[in-house]
Amino acid sequence: LVVLDEGHRVKNKKASITRALQGIQTRRRIALTGYPLQNCLMEYWCMVDWIRPGYWAEEEFRREYRDPIEAGQSADASAAQLKEVKNRLYMLTEDLKGFVQRMDQTLLEA
Repeated sequence: LVVLDEGHRVKNKKASITRALQGIQTRRRIALTGYPLQNCLMEYWCMVDWIRPGYWAEEEFRREYRDPIEAGQSADASAAQLKEVKNRLYMLTEDLKGFVQRMDQTLLEA
């Protein structure tokens, strides 16, 4: 088991930290991070790819999530693109539900 604090640092598949972590042979990987979706979506993909190697091919993630989400975030996005952003974000959340747990500070207040 590997537990990685500051998991958002795994944000580039060519970075030395990412390559070093990928070299650790383990069946279970846990990454702890603050707010990964506030960062670049490809950085998020890289972190997910470390947790679950090969879950998505990089190009598939770009096509299914990054490209439509970024298109809808531009200042001149159409109503259809804005609707598609919500749809893709929902799909992304659902797709990751089995192994990504999102919690906020209210957990600490209980």
